[in-house]
Amino acid sequence: MSDFEGEERTLPFTEHNQGENVTVLLIHGAFSNDEEWNMVTPHLTNYHLLIPDLPGHGKASAIRPFSKHLAAKLIANTITQHAKDGKAHIIGLSLGAYIAIDLAVRYPAVVRDMFISGIKVLPILHGPLVPYLIWPGPWKARTMIVCAGKSDLLPTNDSEADTVHMRDIARTLNPETTAVVNLQIRHPWNRQKPELFAEAAKAWFEGREIPDDFRPL
Repeated sequence: MSDFEGEERTLPFTEHNQGENVTVLLIHGAFSNDEEWNMVTPHLTNYHLLIPDLPGHGKASAIRPFSKHLAAKLIANTITQHAKDGKAHIIGLSLGAYIAIDLAVRYPAVVRDMFISGIKVLPILHGPLVPYLIWPGPWKARTMIVCAGKSDLLPTNDSEADTVHMRDIARTLNPETTAVVNLQIRHPWNRQKPELFAEAAKAWFEGREIPDDFRPL
């Protein structure tokens, strides 16, 4: 067991907009850190923001070995101790999307809604993080799953089939969960179109129509 797996342990995090009443927690992708979100956060000023570094990443590089379940546990602790009312809307990209799902499966009490992107289960992937990119059990949190559909010479798009399959898993517990595709965005669209990323997430959390660029799957 990791020394960081205690009941009260949390992850190091960056915090913004402490005076706001509702928390959004953003989960970065593999081999990144909290700075991945620095182009999105200026467009989320009406939310209290928590942006942790995942185990083995950034300011949490000493928290090893990496584990999806450990990451979810420490994020749940972080939300319980630091989010407003002990709950948060969740944003996750790439590996962060898979950890967000594990969080929602294992710790549903700390999750409001989720906005996740970057579902792509490919056999060409290799490395220590790949075992965690597998199909989960269903979860209750209302979730929008975004598929980035733009690809040129490099495979920078996500998988529509995998996105739909993940949606179907989630819908067994919450029929409001949905999946959409945008053919103008690439996998790391939080950097490509940060304002659109923030606006789409806010629209989902606030029950508004998302921008027209997104098509239901």
